[in-house]
Amino acid sequence: MKTIQSIFSAALLLMLSACAQTSGVGVSGNENSPALMPFDDKLEALSPAYTGQVCGDIVGDVKKLRLIKDEFESTADYQSRVGQMANAGLRGQLRLSDTLAFVVPRNVLEFNYDADKAQMSGSFEIGDYSQLSSAKTEILSSRTLNQTYEGASKGRTRSASGIEVYVDLFQYRVCALNIANTRAWQRVRLDFNIPADEARLAKSRLRILYVGHLVPQFIQSYLHVRSPSASRMTEGTYAGNALVFQLEQIWVFDQGTGRVYQKIKPSN
Repeated sequence: MKTIQSIFSAALLLMLSACAQTSGVGVSGNENSPALMPFDDKLEALSPAYTGQVCGDIVGDVKKLRLIKDEFESTADYQSRVGQMANAGLRGQLRLSDTLAFVVPRNVLEFNYDADKAQMSGSFEIGDYSQLSSAKTEILSSRTLNQTYEGASKGRTRSASGIEVYVDLFQYRVCALNIANTRAWQRVRLDFNIPADEARLAKSRLRILYVGHLVPQFIQSYLHVRSPSASRMTEGTYAGNALVFQLEQIWVFDQGTGRVYQKIKPSN
């Protein structure tokens, strides 16, 4: 009886393992996840429901590498140390020097379709706020990728006019990109041809993809405070981390089908 039970248990384990591999569950099934692999910027189409790398995951991996310049470390020593870590591992098959791709939140842009021209068009700002670099020598354009509401409280603060007021204080945890190679406020125009029937289905699924590389200092603290005004007696604090990112391409794609409609190189 014990022999029969052992055979049955072994067969059951093999069956569950096979199911997990087929369904993408488990370590081996996750190895091919786009979030765990370098991005191929030569692709002409993406996988359906593509989501790219996860900002918070990459932040966690970069922090473990201790890539921030030490106060007592010369610039030359820092550059030498970082240069030796180009192949340092992140998660999955990713390396520090690999091409990464991040999907920008849908609410940053709105597309409009011209049926007479069979053309979809839109525009958006590369960044939503600005941040000082770690060395506080330049202003970087930031793009918030995700934010999590952390709660509210009552307090006193000063309005933009300098008057002390009582307000509701809202806290948000943020993960963002600090774009190292673009002007602080750069608007990108998007235009591409698409048949009306296809456009009707694709419009609500269109997304923007930022493609590029991490560059020194690789990671920075993020902080933005939205001060109260006469029409809005609230103060919002957005704090977290930002990956320092060299933006090399901007893609427009249908997240439902993975079809890529446009690739743009941003101006420096």
